[in-house]
Amino acid sequence: MTVWSPAPVAEEPEAILTDWAAFEVTRPGSPEPAVHLAGYIARDGGRTTSAVQEVDAATWRVRTRSGRIYVLRGRPGLNSDALYTFNWWLHIQNAEVLRDVTSELQAQLGEQPASDRSTPKTRRARR
Repeated sequence: MTVWSPAPVAEEPEAILTDWAAFEVTRPGSPEPAVHLAGYIARDGGRTTSAVQEVDAATWRVRTRSGRIYVLRGRPGLNSDALYTFNWWLHIQNAEVLRDVTSELQAQLGEQPASDRSTPKTRRARR
């Protein structure tokens, strides 16, 4: 499996992130820990985001340090591709997970907007 950088924000200003989780991470050279999302993007596979800057609970959108907007879909929980990418990102960044903050983010988000509740994966499971 290959890991690569995502498209520039100008080319991909927004992405839908499924099978997601949130982690407080510390990295060498960073003065404070930051929260990063790990998850899955249908056309690209696993993704780990830059540091979370802003959360819009009404729309389940998260803006990261890069300026990209991630739309969270479905319930949290990493699939194998997202987990592989996140672990590789930790290794490359020489980062350390301080704690899993997924449940805290999910509590902050509240109920998912009705229009976003169904993901391709859940639709397939219902057939």
